[in-house]
Amino acid sequence: MRCIIETQSWIRPQNDPYRLENFQQAYDNIVSGESKIVRASDEFAASARSVRKEFSATAKTQLKLKATHYALKIFPKTEEEQRSLELDEQIKIAYTPFNYTSLPDEVTQSLVFSKSRTQFCEEDEERRYSVTYEGGMIKDGPVEPVTIILPVLYAVWPVEKPFPVEMDFEILYEVFLPKYITLGENGLSAEAIQILEQEAIALALDEERHLPGGFPRGKVLCYDTHLKRYVPLENLKIRFTLGSNIEEVYTDKTGYYAINNKLIDNQATVSFVFQHEKWTIVKGSEEGGRIEEIKGIYGELRSGKDLNFNINSSSAPDPRYEIHRAVNFYHYGEHDFIISTFVNNRISIVALAVDPGGWQGRFNYWPTSVGRMPFIQVGNCNRNNHPRLIGTTLHELGHYCQFHLRGGTFSAYDGTWNILLESYASYAGWHMGEAYYLNQGWKKTSLNSDITGQARQEWDYQNTTNNYYTPLFVDLVDDYNQGVGYPSRCYDQIKMPQFVVNLFGAYRTWNDFESALRKYTGSYFTENQINEFLFYERSWLQRNGYIKNGFMRKFLFFALSAIFTAGTPAGCNTDYNAISYFVWVNDSDHKITLFVESDLGCEFKNEVILPGESFTAMDNGMGVCPVPSSYIWKMTIIFDDGRLGFTYGVRYYQDDGRSYPPNYDAHYDPSIDDNYVFEDLRGNGRQPKERWTYVFTNADYDAAEAMVPFE
Repeated sequence: MRCIIETQSWIRPQNDPYRLENFQQAYDNIVSGESKIVRASDEFAASARSVRKEFSATAKTQLKLKATHYALKIFPKTEEEQRSLELDEQIKIAYTPFNYTSLPDEVTQSLVFSKSRTQFCEEDEERRYSVTYEGGMIKDGPVEPVTIILPVLYAVWPVEKPFPVEMDFEILYEVFLPKYITLGENGLSAEAIQILEQEAIALALDEERHLPGGFPRGKVLCYDTHLKRYVPLENLKIRFTLGSNIEEVYTDKTGYYAINNKLIDNQATVSFVFQHEKWTIVKGSEEGGRIEEIKGIYGELRSGKDLNFNINSSSAPDPRYEIHRAVNFYHYGEHDFIISTFVNNRISIVALAVDPGGWQGRFNYWPTSVGRMPFIQVGNCNRNNHPRLIGTTLHELGHYCQFHLRGGTFSAYDGTWNILLESYASYAGWHMGEAYYLNQGWKKTSLNSDITGQARQEWDYQNTTNNYYTPLFVDLVDDYNQGVGYPSRCYDQIKMPQFVVNLFGAYRTWNDFESALRKYTGSYFTENQINEFLFYERSWLQRNGYIKNGFMRKFLFFALSAIFTAGTPAGCNTDYNAISYFVWVNDSDHKITLFVESDLGCEFKNEVILPGESFTAMDNGMGVCPVPSSYIWKMTIIFDDGRLGFTYGVRYYQDDGRSYPPNYDAHYDPSIDDNYVFEDLRGNGRQPKERWTYVFTNADYDAAEAMVPFE
């Protein structure tokens, strides 16, 4: 059993200026003339003296301030409790006690992790509850039990909001937040409230001279290793924290943020919070890790009026910034991948600090009985190849979309064929990854450009390993035919609308998917085109034992030369099976229907070849390419409406040799190898590969007509 407890941040003591008693003391100081800010600038001192006169009025001398909030310490018992608190818009959640301030992440990385009087690790905070998940099953198999130590949460809780009596919590103290009181309340003017707040901060921080910091604004940009320039970080939450006073703002499409209605103190801590209503990105190994990155103190970070951040994450210890770019684009980017309709829940994404080895990303889902929500893990891989890293994240989000398309439950999602799972997720990673970079100004230089590594168009259907990552869904929408010149790659003549293909992620089995796809025959493709298209994945499924029957492909005669021009790519593995293609071309004036039986289990029937069309079957052997006579056990040919036809092959093998019916002409027998045109397709590759072509002409019709009537 693993026990997970994620390090938060290093913190040091700092009084909370917004304790109610501190504000009351600040009020009393101003009234008594003992203010810490009276020795500030002349303008500020004049304002302070004016406010003192206001405070010292007879009716206000004994003014008692009332709390606006409570500072609560909450111990979530479950991850669901933690999520409900984090998503509650009425409260503010912190992961650091309000009477401490967090050290910047850059500083903590150089610290020796040991306790002292001035700093300690939040892991040492009291944690009362843990949750253990056991009995889990994911695609990769059984999951060992995991115990997660739940964090301590610190909440700024409005006084009018009922306490969470069902939760384990403590009231730490009363809080006074001036921004939540109505101007003129308690007889205080706007200027008085401002001066009172500055006096309270100076009092808590032991500063005699204290001036406000201003209105924060600036941009957050992140360097992209492919574009070789900085790009905006959209919808990133920027947090300013001073004690129990928390201000948050999100960046816009340009990475710009501004807090125009709140005065932020120079002593406030600035942090990035990788949390949104639709996602949470944690740093660690499991859910429940750290979501906040501490950047430093506002007054020390800003330059003039602006506080800008240019993040170069190429050497960062985790891929949070790339994950953020990907998940934001998934939800809000300009692409045609339909997800909003299906996905309304927040997804947790874990940014690993290491390369896990063997995989780059993982979608984790659990049986409903376990009580654990799905989450994604993304390894710290491709650190200097951001398109691959973003593509990996979008791939896993494709699984998340599938999960919801399948009903959002373990029972509905589990058991989905891997070829459909991984091919659909690859399609998601490819499409949205390219769309992201196109939106950033990237220009696609060729149809087969694949900057994300998710297109999978070098996939070889002859590969007999469990290579589920196929271009199946990519090929349904793209404009590139990778099969031209490469017989072992998918020959793609299909072009379908994106909104149709998106919905194919809902299918669980190959038969369900194929049935749904074939319904669009005549709308987006011909029967010949879809047969040709599906040949490759079906052949792979057959080779790997997922389906029993073979699948033949049909295509127009004029396409033959394009398909087989270049042979195989150089450097093919010598361990591949030898392969033969058997092609029957109808160059007659008659419709032909073929039936073939094979003792190898590869058979087809009722395959119609119209004049000018052709039909192809495939067979393979170990080291030696099969010949037509080894593939054809019995072939039946029917011309036109069935009046005329003939059966060739094993029917006429007798103990004393082959016997033939009257008027039989061996020149028109498709079971004889010599009647085929032979082509060696090996090319520059080393894999044995052949094509055998038989051309039906009107002479074949005449030969059948001359024989005995068809039985």
